[in-house]
Amino acid sequence: MKLYKGKILIIAQEVVLSLTEKEMIEVLPEKRSEAELDLKSIMTDYLRRERQLRSQIKDHMAEWKIPYDRMGEILREKSKEANHPLGDKIMPYLANQFLQMFMNSPSVEEVFSEDSEMKAEIFAVLKKH
Repeated sequence: MKLYKGKILIIAQEVVLSLTEKEMIEVLPEKRSEAELDLKSIMTDYLRRERQLRSQIKDHMAEWKIPYDRMGEILREKSKEANHPLGDKIMPYLANQFLQMFMNSPSVEEVFSEDSEMKAEIFAVLKKH
């Protein structure tokens, strides 16, 4: 999966809408935008960390004159060290972060569904985008 900056707000809106329509969570209408902003901040932070990691790797490669074709290999190593998910690990990471937010956010009144049910719905939205 690749997360695009331009899709962050759309994803946040669709996740909140989908989970509230299916009565998995309760979000008061006046707090809906706050819940969406919470999800948006999770995804924005993920992208910020990814940009920072890629920048550090590029600097490291330039300093040590490492060929650019080794970028993917080094990215995988460094992301593992930094505990930063890549590829097919992005969706589970974001879903877990979203679930933690739902449990702890003052903008979410109640959580009604099991984690696995909500993850399936979150995955559906993420796959769509």
